[in-house]
Amino acid sequence: MSNIIIRTIMQKRSNMNTQDLRKILEESKNKFNIFADRSVLAQYSLTVADLLQLVKDFLSDEEKGQLFELEHFKKLPSHVRCRILQEISNSEIKLAVLENPSAVSDLETHHTLNVIQSLDSNSKLKILYNSKFLEEHEIKNYDINKIVSGLDDDAKLTIITDTRFAKDELHLKDYQIVDAICSLQSEEAKLQLIDRYDFKKYQIMDILKTFSDKGKEPIILNNKYGLERNHLVDIIATLSSDSLIQFIRDNKKFMEQNGITPYRISKRLSKDEQLEFTSRIEEMGLSLKEKRQVFAMLGQEAKNEIDVAKLPEVYRTAVEMQTENDSTNYATLGKIKLDFSKDLELYKGLDELIYLNPMEISVEHRDKILELCRICPEIKIGDDLGLGYSTAQEYINAEMWIASVFKEMDENWSSIQKIAYIDNAIGKKISYSPDFDTEVFNPNDSRALWKIIDSGYGVCNGIAQVEKYMLGQIGVEAEMASGINHSFLKLKNVELPNPDGTKSIGDTILDPTWNLMMQRYGAKPGNFCKSYAEIRKNDIDANRIDRACHKNDEELASATLNLDDKCLRSIYTSIGLADKEGKFPIQVLFNKCKSIDDLGLPAKEELKRQLEELKEYYPDFAKCQNSTIGILRCVALNQKNLQFNRCVVNRVYARDDSSKRPVLYVYADLPEAGKQFYFVDTQRGEFIETTQKEFEAKFECYEMDLEKTEGHRPWEDKAEINKQDELEHSSGKVVAQEGEER
Repeated sequence: MSNIIIRTIMQKRSNMNTQDLRKILEESKNKFNIFADRSVLAQYSLTVADLLQLVKDFLSDEEKGQLFELEHFKKLPSHVRCRILQEISNSEIKLAVLENPSAVSDLETHHTLNVIQSLDSNSKLKILYNSKFLEEHEIKNYDINKIVSGLDDDAKLTIITDTRFAKDELHLKDYQIVDAICSLQSEEAKLQLIDRYDFKKYQIMDILKTFSDKGKEPIILNNKYGLERNHLVDIIATLSSDSLIQFIRDNKKFMEQNGITPYRISKRLSKDEQLEFTSRIEEMGLSLKEKRQVFAMLGQEAKNEIDVAKLPEVYRTAVEMQTENDSTNYATLGKIKLDFSKDLELYKGLDELIYLNPMEISVEHRDKILELCRICPEIKIGDDLGLGYSTAQEYINAEMWIASVFKEMDENWSSIQKIAYIDNAIGKKISYSPDFDTEVFNPNDSRALWKIIDSGYGVCNGIAQVEKYMLGQIGVEAEMASGINHSFLKLKNVELPNPDGTKSIGDTILDPTWNLMMQRYGAKPGNFCKSYAEIRKNDIDANRIDRACHKNDEELASATLNLDDKCLRSIYTSIGLADKEGKFPIQVLFNKCKSIDDLGLPAKEELKRQLEELKEYYPDFAKCQNSTIGILRCVALNQKNLQFNRCVVNRVYARDDSSKRPVLYVYADLPEAGKQFYFVDTQRGEFIETTQKEFEAKFECYEMDLEKTEGHRPWEDKAEINKQDELEHSSGKVVAQEGEER
């Protein structure tokens, strides 16, 4: 096609060919004039290759550039003109042609880019600083990056050092700038450029990996950039074999302080590097535990090439261990694949390499898990939520508690009796995390199944998982369900009693988190075996606002079974959690609180008596902060004659406590006595009265709580608030519901 175009532009039908023209050019004193005269060229039958070869052989760089001023050359196809331009060796001449709009205005972008790539670095710089040229030739970010990549170090530095120009004018991305820095030879320049840009740590790591061994080691040891362990390990793994072995041998303290174990380094090596590493493992001064970890974590290709018969048994057993390779399970990926048929002592010292989810292991191996926890006390225990992990000791403690709950249950009880007993036991054992929605809240700790049981604190999805796990062990099928920002359980195929003595089987809803306060304080659980229609009523607050905590029409439509009040009381009576008339223990607290209120005491005196009564009724009140907040709001401080201008029951933290553990407090602005402050001393299990000055000096509100009140501390706001509204609906996460008739 190109030959046809050339023939159209330059030639008539002719019997003379390129060899004839070559002879003419060899004899001519002004060779350019022959190319400049279209009528002369038209006498010869030329192909593209012929034309290009003649231009190359007979014209100087200057003359090649002048061709682009000729109309018949301007009409040549884009790729032909591109080839002519590339025959010019002088970058300045080539650049002059490129920047001449009349010469190359219709040159296709990719041909223009090919020519630019053939320029020297100084000419490329001029192109990069010519924003009009870049725009007119539609040169985009990707192509600009290719141009920058082709610069020599000095030119590259000119571009990258000018951070504003690189990012705002050339629109280079951080990863492109990182690549450019990595290609530089000068390590000093690389360090200076790292300081100029706000790179992510992994990007800094990528740059540092390109340093020489001599340059890497001080950077690793000083860790000026605050790199995380994995970043440091990645850099260390790029050291040459000799340097790597010496680094491990000479920097034991540094590695220990940063949690860098030799196996983490060897895991990142190639097969051949791993084989050399293990062949020299005795040179590094490693402990037996560290050496076994290295052998256990070798890649399978490296393991296949090791002659295990020549290894000591302690290494051989480690090499023979398999690792998990399921990429869909990030928690176990690369961890040791456990074999419970083997002597578990083989895993001793390999705790760090083990991640175990007991919920995925058959019941027959339950005792084996406990044994493994004792052999490997540092293993991580996962669960189905996968949002955190428990320790081996937490697992042991939690399983012992679960076993004690099951032991207390009568084996002749029906499923619903056992469900009620388990829900009550969880309410007695676990409280809602009191630091939820604060800047110090740890979302993983409050969702890890066995950690929740051992610590006694969790949040809704973690608490629901605990109950699901326990119900599963007694054969009750339960599913995790969720509404708006809340999780609970749907029980499937449960048999519930009816008031007429019959029984119904179907699905129902149990919300263990919303039952915590009632179960802890011996009240009737308001969210136990409810139909979807009924539990949705509990989502409506006192202001008739639907919080939609249980709203899930699609998944919960089948939950139609609803346990009526009479049957619920009967069940709780049958398992010893309500009296023979079906009344719940909290009635005692209701009666005592009311009797105090009936005395007509001054508000300050009654406030103190009500707080003392709560402690008398439930001495452990300080350990279940959110449940206690709910009971104070609903019962102790919600009495007819106890009048407040304002009353707040919430949490603060001690200013001298760096961990910011929550402290429960009661602030009451009384009509006559004024502002009263009480905080809970968890060690003594008492409400401590204090003055406002002392309280403010000792405690502070959480930042996240202050954000909800636009920076105002409750006692600083002088506006009067309705008592009932303040008591039941100020900040706090436990849903305070009345647990018994008064």
